[in-house]
Order: sequence, then structure tokens, then C-alpha cells
Amino acid sequence: MKAWVRRVVVGEGLCPFAAGPLASGRVAFARIEGPDVAHVATEIGLAARRLLAAPPARIETVLLVCSEPWLSFDAALDVAALVSAHLEATGLADRLQVVTFHPDFRFEGAEADDPANATNRAPHPVFQLLRQASVHQATEGRDPAHIWRRNAAHLRRLGPAAVARLSDPAHLMQVETPEAVGPKSRSRPAGRARS
Repeated sequence: MKAWVRRVVVGEGLCPFAAGPLASGRVAFARIEGPDVAHVATEIGLAARRLLAAPPARIETVLLVCSEPWLSFDAALDVAALVSAHLEATGLADRLQVVTFHPDFRFEGAEADDPANATNRAPHPVFQLLRQASVHQATEGRDPAHIWRRNAAHLRRLGPAAVARLSDPAHLMQVETPEAVGPKSRSRPAGRARS
């Protein structure tokens, strides 16, 4: 997953504030498993507590990868909804948010083959826990909707074939140079949709 973050999220400039934490080793990656939506949501809740227990100077964000074969896009949205409800119920929603990535991610109202969906597509289902304070700081003075529109326009310019290659394992494992993974002054939206 680190190759995907470097090549796609940072390399394509989809997140304006990902390069720094990634370069300084403050992005944590972990694998989670579970037999159903509730179990995976519980695992994410535990990870949220661990993230909050760590100082931002050590861990800024965590990406939780779940490759369970039953985890469809709709199931991933159900997991994220349970996690969000848990954060609200425990008073943590003002400190953390969860963002969903999935190979079949589709924004509400979008066609399945719209390249803009790739802003939240990843090789495997991923749940990212973001610190709200960091999100607010990074987006201060920026319109989040503008970030998404900019990403959508960039990915549509690339076209479906080029966008599909972005998550291709062969593409992700290419030797990278520092210049190849530098941001292109683009940004990534938070988004949620159901097909």
C-alpha cells in the first residue's frame, strides 16, 4: 500500500498534505481482518484509540488495509458508517474522521467508469483515520469541494486507461525516484458514495 500512496496519492498530487508525513515516516500502515462488518468496524475503533494515544509528531495518520474477500464497496461503506457512528457516540468525531478507499469506489451519481472515482480507489479496501485538527490546518483557506473538482479534472484528463494503470501492481512496483513521487500541486477530496 505504501507504493500506492507514493505513486498515486502523492505522485499524482491527489493529497496536498500527504508528502510531508509520508517522507517523515508519520504514516502508519496496518492490516485488519474480520468475518463481518461489525468486527472490522470494531478493529478500526481500536486503531482509532491507538492513533489518538500517539503524538502527531510520531504518527499523523493510519491506513488500515482489509483484503477480506467479502468486503464489497457497499460493505466498506457500512463499515465506515459504523465507525463514524462510534466516533460520534464516544465523543471522538471532533478528533478523528474515517475516509474509505476501495477498488470499486464510486461517487454517488457517478458512472462506474468515470476516472474521477479513482480519487478514492485503491488496490485493496483501505480505511484511513485522519486527525481532524490536521485536516482543518491543511485545508484552512481552501474549499474542499475545489480540491475534489481539481482532482476529478486531473484524472479525467488522464483518461480511463491511464487511471487504471495507476493501481496496477506492475506500475506500482516500478523503481521510483524522488522526482517521480513529488506532489504535482494537486489535492484529494474526502468522499463517500454508494452505487
